[in-house]
Amino acid sequence: MSKPRLLFLTSGRDTPSSRFRILQYLPKLREVARPSVSPCRPQKDLTQRDFRFGGWPLGILIGMAKLFSRLTAIARGPLHDLVYIERELLVHWSPGLEKLAMKMAPRSVFDFDDAIYLRHPDAVAAICSRATRVVAGNETLAAFARQHTDRVSVVPTAIDTDRYTPGVRDGKTVVWTGSAENLKYLAAIRPRIRRPLRVVCNRKPDFDCEFIPWNPASEVSALRNAAVGIMPLPDEEWTRGKCGFKLLQYMACGLPSVASPVGVNADIVGDTGVVGEDWESAIEQALTMDGAAARARIQERYSIQAVFPQWWNAIQAALAL
Repeated sequence: MSKPRLLFLTSGRDTPSSRFRILQYLPKLREVARPSVSPCRPQKDLTQRDFRFGGWPLGILIGMAKLFSRLTAIARGPLHDLVYIERELLVHWSPGLEKLAMKMAPRSVFDFDDAIYLRHPDAVAAICSRATRVVAGNETLAAFARQHTDRVSVVPTAIDTDRYTPGVRDGKTVVWTGSAENLKYLAAIRPRIRRPLRVVCNRKPDFDCEFIPWNPASEVSALRNAAVGIMPLPDEEWTRGKCGFKLLQYMACGLPSVASPVGVNADIVGDTGVVGEDWESAIEQALTMDGAAARARIQERYSIQAVFPQWWNAIQAALAL
């Protein structure tokens, strides 16, 4: 039997959801399928605000380029056995573009790893109801999808434990990594962090810390020699839908973690870190914990080797319909 042809419509080459929900699986996927990837060009979250010049005319050009990129990728759908849609194709054009992509291809998968339905519930509901299969990053997200279809698989985000490896913990540094939009959660607890704080982000925070600009080359080395990783979150509808990827990064690097008791955090951390809101004492407790136990937990439950079979089973379920 020939390998199925799969077309992946991703948000971009470097966007986290593309990298960790799809792209890191491709080497293993090529053993059983023939994947083709069409990223949004320019990447989906790029706007004129990312430039120092151009204003709204540049924004229009960027938007037109994104739409052209999406339409040309969708046109390739009939040449494949399945189209895999990672999050919304373009927010302002949802669910029209997704409906078109699913109509053009014989079968479809819709994958999402954030509570995007809070921003445009009708559009996400329409996409879920039409997809051959929905892949959700956790049970909170799956619960929304199940209101609109019974064809739902829960597949957690995986981490490459061959790339994220332990270093020598320095015994004092608290590290946080993430995108600029989530800095507000860290800022809220900054006064309660008494240890040196390292922030790995695409924007420099406006509070005191050791700042390391994010890039693919530095994202691992900036974590490996810290002592504790943290993931503060308020208990809100949006944050309950998060998939805890920071924790996977920390723990794969052999760092005990301190996390707010929100969403999947407690399930990821288990007894290898601390879940709670007393940040000062929780960090001190985590400093004494064994990072090897945290890494072992991730390797067993969230490594590519552990998660890939779940992901491939979801794709096979869509292909079988």
